[in-house]
Amino acid sequence: MSDAYSYAYSEPTLQALLTVSSFLVLLNAFRISVEYVVSGAGILGEIFVGVVFGTPLAGVLSDEWMATFGVLGYVGLCLMVLEGGLNTSLSHALPALPVSLAIACTGILAPIPAPR
Repeated sequence: MSDAYSYAYSEPTLQALLTVSSFLVLLNAFRISVEYVVSGAGILGEIFVGVVFGTPLAGVLSDEWMATFGVLGYVGLCLMVLEGGLNTSLSHALPALPVSLAIACTGILAPIPAPR
């Protein structure tokens, strides 16, 4: 019996499992190695692996996987911004508040139009 709310499970292929597994392992390996060479810049290794596996170079990942990793990357970006906000010291942020508000209001009142 088919239900409108059910999802038919289909096992991923061996090729898909190996591709995604190698992608995740290489992400960590390059992040650690770049972190060792350039202190604090491990994300550069992850970007490099993403460019190689993605459409710009090899195109190994399918469009569905790239969309999934894009969403996960966006969630990660939001969490990094949240962590940065939570770790910000108010004694350091308050002196910059007037300038920040002026810039924010300028961006709201006079936005730069996107090119067509």
